[in-house]
Amino acid sequence: MDTNRHWVGTWATSPAPSETGVGFNNHTLRMHPRVSIGGDTVRVRVSNAYGHGTLVIGAASVGIRDKGPAIVPGSARQLTFSGSGAATVAAGALVISDSVTLDVPPLADLAVTLYLPGAIPPGFQITGRYARQTNYISPPGNFAATITMPVGKITDEWCFVSGIDVLASHETGGVVALGDSLTDANISTHDAYCRWPDQLARRLIARQGGRPLGVMNQGLGGNRILHDLRGDSGLRRFDRDVLAQPGVTHAIVMLGTNDLRNRNAKPDEEVTAAQMIAGLTQMALRAQARGIKLLGATLTPFGNETFLPGAWNPVREGHRVAVNHWIRFRQGVARPRASDPDAADLRLRRRAAPERSRVLHDGRRHRPGAVRLSESPPLEVRGGTPSRCAVPSGSWAGRCPSLGGDGTVALGAALPYALEPYGSRRESATYPARSRPAVTQQSDGAAADRDGGRRPTGWQPAFYNDKNPGET
Repeated sequence: MDTNRHWVGTWATSPAPSETGVGFNNHTLRMHPRVSIGGDTVRVRVSNAYGHGTLVIGAASVGIRDKGPAIVPGSARQLTFSGSGAATVAAGALVISDSVTLDVPPLADLAVTLYLPGAIPPGFQITGRYARQTNYISPPGNFAATITMPVGKITDEWCFVSGIDVLASHETGGVVALGDSLTDANISTHDAYCRWPDQLARRLIARQGGRPLGVMNQGLGGNRILHDLRGDSGLRRFDRDVLAQPGVTHAIVMLGTNDLRNRNAKPDEEVTAAQMIAGLTQMALRAQARGIKLLGATLTPFGNETFLPGAWNPVREGHRVAVNHWIRFRQGVARPRASDPDAADLRLRRRAAPERSRVLHDGRRHRPGAVRLSESPPLEVRGGTPSRCAVPSGSWAGRCPSLGGDGTVALGAALPYALEPYGSRRESATYPARSRPAVTQQSDGAAADRDGGRRPTGWQPAFYNDKNPGET
């Protein structure tokens, strides 16, 4: 083991029960994740988190993807597990492969191949999630070492593979995006890599200098803070999907909208702002105990959604507004660190009806506002002390947070706010009073949300300085 480097996640997907009804019997799977940071030594994580029985892996490999189901010649590497070419994964367990030497460029597309020799019926509860990527299932047989794998079927799911790690320098950190379908991007265009974590990874790689950061997308469509749906709730999976991720230093939590929507219409799952805030507070406490900076995103509007008509009502809107106000202005535990997807430049909200999303479209199938969410975070690179956000001349300016902890990476317009347990730091004496809107609880929440959103273009709240809490 290289003692001068450590493992950092460069790609991840959250384990959840597959809903496609697929089964396997003597098949080979070839899946194509796109990494964030690169490296010369990699390993693969395979999860049987939801399996009802033992998962047998007959063979496995990793390589650089060429086209379709093909691997770039010369890049294929056999994966072993504790020195063996096969592995047995107990129900509910995880297995990590031995490391292999492979030059992986940043943002490279890999081909991860698993040969499953036994029968795995749909009732096995296959651990997988929709990928919005084209992945391949072979005809019967072991094709793990084949450069161009024959194709029996295609699938748009991740099956069993849950993470890829690279050996990276000690200063390299990792960012986990913990969210729902806005993060998972379950209706984005196949093979277009349009998720906002994909865009964040591209922007972090493209900047000159700064702390290297891997990006791990742990979005899960339908996910909620408090109650299970299509897998574990955010609170239940927080340890597995955030705290246990290799090299994680930061996490961005964008959960809560599905709590309010209450898709199953269960009375005991109708939530309040106070309950959601309590759940986010628990995440903050657990992250702080591990030295992880937790950033909370405000909840985007859903008054005009078409997928679940009737999900919005004035009471739920009031809870959404209250949660957003707490996230923005530290009602108990939170401290603002950057602006938010709900309010930044009114990108996601209609001016006349702030409970509704604006319809945005870039030629691909996205949720309203998802493109803006992925493209709006400005990145600025500085060294030494925390840097200021790049904002238009004459607008209110505040000091940006740093993903690097030393000011090397500043995030602005659409990334979230830091969540910290109450009393962990004293409040800044120079926090500008005019940036605190007077929010009143109204039945529809619209006026309160408008007050929190109508700001001069380029507005940035004052931010806490990690090194000098008394500064903004």
